[in-house]
Amino acid sequence: MEAGSEIMIPSTAYSKSAQMAVKLGVLSAKLVVADLMVRWERKPKKSPPKE
Repeated sequence: MEAGSEIMIPSTAYSKSAQMAVKLGVLSAKLVVADLMVRWERKPKKSPPKE
């Protein structure tokens, strides 16, 4: 878990900087953000089974 948390800090910063670049109009940043969103995508939680 420690290694995972050490990876999350810089990867989150990179993702945020790419999103900011898109807002500032950097065209190539759109491709980067699109690629990152696939990796950051959250899957819906399964609802508990009904009895």
